[in-house]
Amino acid sequence: MKSLLLFTVFGGFFINFAFSQVLKIDSVSRYNCQINNNLNNYLKTFFFVNQLRPDSILDTTHAHCHDVSYYGSTDDVSYPRLNEKSSVFSLWSKTDILFFDIDNNGSIDIHDTISEKIGSEVKNIFIPMSLNLGLKEGTRELGYYMNLVYNPDSYQFECPVQHETYHNNLLNVLKSILGTDTEMLFKADEVYSELERKDMFYISQTDVEKIWFINDNGTKRAPTSTELNRYNVYFNWPANLEDPYTQSSTQRLFKLERNLKKQRLAYGCVPVLNN
Repeated sequence: MKSLLLFTVFGGFFINFAFSQVLKIDSVSRYNCQINNNLNNYLKTFFFVNQLRPDSILDTTHAHCHDVSYYGSTDDVSYPRLNEKSSVFSLWSKTDILFFDIDNNGSIDIHDTISEKIGSEVKNIFIPMSLNLGLKEGTRELGYYMNLVYNPDSYQFECPVQHETYHNNLLNVLKSILGTDTEMLFKADEVYSELERKDMFYISQTDVEKIWFINDNGTKRAPTSTELNRYNVYFNWPANLEDPYTQSSTQRLFKLERNLKKQRLAYGCVPVLNN
């Protein structure tokens, strides 16, 4: 819990809101759509939060996003989406008051709060995450993720966790405000020769660490933390925890996408799910 102070103007008077809260978190769900393109059938992956569930597909001739073997070819909004799985990662909720700009100064209020606590202006710590909800919904904002923060003690960019003692002011302030552990979120691209069929995937550090691997002179093995930014990192999906390095005929191969501008593998930081 934390106490935060916000000011806004109503009728020419400043109103002081003092309250205690933890940042609201929304869990993200994942599902697939089966694309039927002539003789090529392939999967596309989509993500949504409960407030923005995808709609049903009226014409399932060339694509379907529900289990047709169980429900039949006619889709309905009440049906779960194909391979739907809830709580695959989480984001900070865009409905949390700290992600509004109440004082209309051009900065969301959580950035103002952090700036006040560290004594200097910060920007672009929290970034809105917009993803395509499905085949017909288009791109929508799901919530906020956080950029990694440089830790001078480890000489690495990190996601803050509660048990660590930091000597960096920004990390300590974030640790206090967040009140929960964070972890890395990774973006991955399907390894496939045909551009049209390539899929995009987001996966949490908790899940990908169980199945990721590098190819070290012909030997597949899990990467160390120092190798993440030096090797191409892969995983097979759906996951096979018993044999993560061998790709079966029903699995697809994904490669973690590297942020060339930031020279980092992680896409950002998200709250750790307690499930």
